[in-house]
Amino acid sequence: MPLSSFLYRNIGDKMTFSERFKQLRKDNELTLSALASGLKLNIRTVKRYESGEIDPSITTLAVIAEYFNVNTDYLLGISDNRERR
Repeated sequence: MPLSSFLYRNIGDKMTFSERFKQLRKDNELTLSALASGLKLNIRTVKRYESGEIDPSITTLAVIAEYFNVNTDYLLGISDNRERR
């Protein structure tokens, strides 16, 4: 299944990537600007991730997971387990 299929699916109570990404930012009390700076991304890119307008690359997905100390399956909505392996 392509990565984009995982990014946009919403199965039952599982959240999409954009929802999880935005929730993690809010849970960590980060502004869009602070998150963009921390991830070394343009603020517009962060906004587009949160809106679901664009998908991160696999490399960027890994960087986001490391930044928030969660696993990529959690970010993609495949698992509710945040723990990194």
